[in-house]
Amino acid sequence: MYIEPNTTIKLYSGIPLDNTYEHTLYFASLSAQNAYFHGGIAKYTLANNSYQRVERGRMRIEKKADDLYDCNYIAFQNTNYGNKWFYAFITGVEYINNVTSEITFELDDMQTYFFDVVLKPCYVEREHSATDVIGENLNPEPVELGELVSDDFDGTGEMGAKSIVVASAGIDDVFPYKGTVYTGVFSGVKYEDFPKTTQGVHDLIELLDNIGTQLTAERMVGIFMIPTCFVKPNAFDPIAQLPISKTKNLATLGTYTPKNKKLFTFPYNYLGVNNLQGDETIYKYEFFDSNDCAFTLTGDYSINGQAFLIPMAYKGIPANYEEASSMNTTVQCSYNIASFIEGVGNAGLQIASAKGKNKAGETIWNKNAIVSGVLKGATSVLHSANFRGVTNSTILYAASILDFAFMHKHIQPQFAKRIDDFFDKYGYSTNEIKVPNRNVRPHWCYTKTNGCVVVGSAPIDSVRHICSIYDNGITFWKSASEVGDYTLDNSPT
Repeated sequence: MYIEPNTTIKLYSGIPLDNTYEHTLYFASLSAQNAYFHGGIAKYTLANNSYQRVERGRMRIEKKADDLYDCNYIAFQNTNYGNKWFYAFITGVEYINNVTSEITFELDDMQTYFFDVVLKPCYVEREHSATDVIGENLNPEPVELGELVSDDFDGTGEMGAKSIVVASAGIDDVFPYKGTVYTGVFSGVKYEDFPKTTQGVHDLIELLDNIGTQLTAERMVGIFMIPTCFVKPNAFDPIAQLPISKTKNLATLGTYTPKNKKLFTFPYNYLGVNNLQGDETIYKYEFFDSNDCAFTLTGDYSINGQAFLIPMAYKGIPANYEEASSMNTTVQCSYNIASFIEGVGNAGLQIASAKGKNKAGETIWNKNAIVSGVLKGATSVLHSANFRGVTNSTILYAASILDFAFMHKHIQPQFAKRIDDFFDKYGYSTNEIKVPNRNVRPHWCYTKTNGCVVVGSAPIDSVRHICSIYDNGITFWKSASEVGDYTLDNSPT
């Protein structure tokens, strides 16, 4: 039985697709696909051709080879056998004669069976997310961070004022001091504090002079300095609970403004808190429940004082003591409570004993004895001076930087730009079982699976090929004119 040739062939130039399947076009419906491919963009439309076999991969058409060299895509429909359109990449054009050419092609399985198969849940390695809320994706990424930098260096604003505290067994008390409670802890030592001011130091010196005249040096325990905010001179005063708030850096990374919000999370961007004593604690903006980074600063009032900076509403914990930052807050001061004159007198006796006479009756001096006497006298002075205490951590006090240092740390702008470009093109690490995204961004959507699952009405070889395409990673574009243009704003709408 004779069947009239009725196959339609369309040849296209400049279709932005190829058989690497790095890119393809996304269509929301079959009618949208038809509107694009059959809406007048074909360079040539040839009607009434003989039946074209898909598996054969070549066809002869009545066109000169020179007219086809710029064509890269083809569509054909065997009308007598159905209304299915087949789409294919042109892989070669061969001259047959002056009016005939042979085209070799490779079927575009993605477009040909776009609406014949359905994606099922599978393991998705990467994709563009439907939303881009800060903190919703914290998966590690295969990117280089470089060295982190900070735009600022700020303190709590509470630990600037300092006090000098004398710890004793009750210097002015007639009866032995029994003890009291400071910031919740019993102490058998009495604290008397003086502000670190000219008047405060003057009053402290008077107290030390009084100690010397009363011969009560044995009652001295020590002298130390501590931030005034932790001083609680009244018995049973509660420990300091000072609220500290720092802003989250969610606008820029130095001079660079990220497009992908993941760059505002750790490890690209975070709050670093350094105690300037060798320890730094990382606080991640995305784990604070509040709009700012909220802390409570607390510290005890003791000769070996410590301060704690406690993150509040952090990782779902109202007061996260486990991840608090800590530092030593006191510095031990040296002091002298004995007589310097006694030492000098001893030195004089040593020098006097160095004088003698020679055989002629002349007075002479034993130089070695003089040196020895001076050294012994000096040693006696130092011993009798009875210096007590040590001077550790004084540099933090001397430089007026005893405090927690807050630094908004982030990657450098050049690294941020590279990572941002990577996220633009390939989305975020996903690593979960779900239906892959293909249509969640305004311009393009990348997806990469591992073990893709596809079901539907398509030849088994084509199904396997489609699965391998998803496993290799593919980008779906909504507009053919935009394919490859990553300068567009592809933020979720």
